[in-house]
Amino acid sequence: MDNIQEDQESARLAMLDMLYETQLQALKQPIMGSPGLAGAGRTGPLGFRSGTSVVAQGDSWFDYLPGNDIIKALKRRGFIIKNYGSGGDTLENMLFGSTYRDGNWGRYPTEHLKVLESLKIIQPKFFLFSGGGNDIAGPELAPYLNHAGLAPDKPLREDYLNFMFRQVFRASYEFMINSVSTAHPGVQIILHGYGHAIPTGKGVVNFGPWRFVGPWLRPSLTAKGILDPRVQAGIIQRMIDVFNEMLAELAGSYPNVHYIDLRKLIVGHDWVNELHLNRAGYEKVGDKYLSLMKSMMTDTQRLELEESQAFVSDFLRGDDSALLNLIH
Repeated sequence: MDNIQEDQESARLAMLDMLYETQLQALKQPIMGSPGLAGAGRTGPLGFRSGTSVVAQGDSWFDYLPGNDIIKALKRRGFIIKNYGSGGDTLENMLFGSTYRDGNWGRYPTEHLKVLESLKIIQPKFFLFSGGGNDIAGPELAPYLNHAGLAPDKPLREDYLNFMFRQVFRASYEFMINSVSTAHPGVQIILHGYGHAIPTGKGVVNFGPWRFVGPWLRPSLTAKGILDPRVQAGIIQRMIDVFNEMLAELAGSYPNVHYIDLRKLIVGHDWVNELHLNRAGYEKVGDKYLSLMKSMMTDTQRLELEESQAFVSDFLRGDDSALLNLIH
């Protein structure tokens, strides 16, 4: 797919999002004391109240503005998604809020409160969550590393890694799972643990020796005197492995929590920079999600998804007829 086609597809996906948002606002009306819009609870391509509906919260793997991501891949597969993804967001900020107003020190409300409200209103089949990558990327990576001049044989601070991942990150994930399950007890929660990122030094924009938006891994490794590419890659692989181990253990403790291991699925040529995948990579991840999600759907819900995917595919190709039929 060339850049023009991708831009056209992105524009039409944005049009679908606006329609979904209008329908979501209609669902909110009864809660506010209004009878709501006619047809607000219908199913199908414009209906949030169906087996194809999803609420998502996450980082750039759910919201990568320069290109593709998991959410776009799932939208193309017919899922109707209220997405709270935000590129660059951290696990801590998503769930608890970490920003405040300059001058009066007033804290901004956490995004997670909006997520919980949407879960109550939409009552989706699935809740998808992607978080933790930005908590260890960029300057945040440095505390996990020993300086090569101090501990050349132990570049990774294993004690700190295990404390952060197995205690701090796990506690945040448990908070998310419990709050989401309370807001919508029937929801199925799906987590993923990223893949083995490669510290290539590539950012989003690369022009000669200049990098813009990133890189996020190689700078801290270089600053710590860790220069061997094999050692650099081994450190990141170890960190991703521990993160995935934590998620697998966590998912095993909750009947409605499901974990997707992407480490063997994502290979070297799937990466477009240090943190993000290309379209082919996210398409593979989308298929992995689709397989898991369909396994938890009823026959009726799978049929709804097939109909929704057919509608979305036609619409993304420029066919407005199905959309016009739904509106009228």
